[in-house]
Amino acid sequence: MEYLHIREIDFQANINQRVFGIFLARDVEVRTQKDGVTKFLSLNMCDKDVKVDVKKFGATEADIEKMKNGGVYCAAIDIKEYKGSYSCVLYNFDHFAEDPSNFIEWAEGMDDAQEIIQHALAIISESIYKDLVYNILIANWQDFCTWTAASSLHHNMLGGLLVHTAEVIAQAEQIADFWEEKYGPNFINKPLLMSGALLHDIAKTQELDVDRFSGSTSYSTQAALETHITMCISMIDVEAYKLQLGYQTYTINEINEKEEIKSTEQLSSEKEAVSLLKHMIISHHGKPEWGSPLPPNCPEAYILNTADLLSAEMFRYNKNFNSMDAGTSNSVWLSGNMVSTYKDSTK
Repeated sequence: MEYLHIREIDFQANINQRVFGIFLARDVEVRTQKDGVTKFLSLNMCDKDVKVDVKKFGATEADIEKMKNGGVYCAAIDIKEYKGSYSCVLYNFDHFAEDPSNFIEWAEGMDDAQEIIQHALAIISESIYKDLVYNILIANWQDFCTWTAASSLHHNMLGGLLVHTAEVIAQAEQIADFWEEKYGPNFINKPLLMSGALLHDIAKTQELDVDRFSGSTSYSTQAALETHITMCISMIDVEAYKLQLGYQTYTINEINEKEEIKSTEQLSSEKEAVSLLKHMIISHHGKPEWGSPLPPNCPEAYILNTADLLSAEMFRYNKNFNSMDAGTSNSVWLSGNMVSTYKDSTK
């Protein structure tokens, strides 16, 4: 028999057949069958942008020991009809000698994303937010450049967090430019908007655990107690304190031997700037049921919420379109709601 990468196999066309595939294992779990004794493996077979759920029923201890996240395997896979679609069952499997990096999906446009982020940093370079945002980014940069943006909803591949952030920045700037042209150059606080866009998902580096060798993503232990929104607020508060933004400082002017302190106006301005940035983070999901304690209450926050939603939804549409024929639709239950996608006949 010939083993093929699973991205080369048409699973729908091989229902009720056995195929022979090569894949990288992700999201491996050991579960118990209905008898409460027999174990089975549940995992995703991954190959670049293809991900197929599969089970190995009656898994032995040797099977459980062999199947690991990030491992590459060849397998006989039985494809069975299931509720108008199909399900996959591993008949048998073994290790396969191929570089795991051949199977890992990285987000497209990472070089462009870094340029967009540099552009946003340039916009805030003369603002009160410069050091605060830069320091938070630098402290999280290595993970920020490789992390996924989510476990399943959007940009769920390595580098996805970087690319999603860049998409949000680019869209937010375009929206801001439109309304500034209409209502005047001071209508949008662009340094605030860019700072919020840069940081809005930075704490996903703490909220999510990501395996750099497979892209497997799960929620961290800390995520049981906090979300990336609350984690980011903590980052901002800590960095603002280090920089003494909104806090009184005392310095000695050696020339005049005079003590200098911040004016009431400066303190008030700094406190407002930090509060506005925190509001950008707090409100960027838009609704309490989506995780935001407050709705957007300033135009910059509203733009950030809009750009964030656009990035996630356009990613979802594009990913669905890649597996759909023109003139068809699909529907899935997602977070308690029916989410449908229609691909019109011109696409």
